[in-house]
Amino acid sequence: MTRILALDPGASFGWALTSAMLETTLELHEYWLPNYAVHIENTVCSCGAWQLGKVKDAGTRYGVLESLLRSINGLGAIIFEVSPGLRSKHSQRWHYGYRSHVEKVAAELSIPFEPVYPSAWKKSIIGNGRASKDEILYYAAGHFWLDASAPYDAADACHILAWWLRSVELQEVG
Repeated sequence: MTRILALDPGASFGWALTSAMLETTLELHEYWLPNYAVHIENTVCSCGAWQLGKVKDAGTRYGVLESLLRSINGLGAIIFEVSPGLRSKHSQRWHYGYRSHVEKVAAELSIPFEPVYPSAWKKSIIGNGRASKDEILYYAAGHFWLDASAPYDAADACHILAWWLRSVELQEVG
């Protein structure tokens, strides 16, 4: 089964996957927050957050990220949130590093890498592209059955995945 993975990069790296469980060959549970089952666009999915911020060394952090991505069985595409307006150079460095390593793994696996801007998927929630973290979590709890105690980054990833699934569906219809 082909699985689509949506990523919201950061120290708490949100993810959502078109699969009921994140099946992986890795035992890197020290970096994971609990997985949550959600319903996105009539599909049972899972989401959560990887705590990559716990890994202080950049090379090790990127290595853990690559290992996590490679370990997902049946991965068919990666949807990645691109954040052009990061406030600090430190955040920009991490973000561009994450992006380059995710793109590298996508190329190695010969799967699509699809960047998405926050304003695009946030616009689908409240209409103006500037939804707050609380609004995003509230909407995810109501529409995807996401536990209200889930990390904000997991809720973001759910919305990114939902936006992408709707976009693909519209392209197929149109």
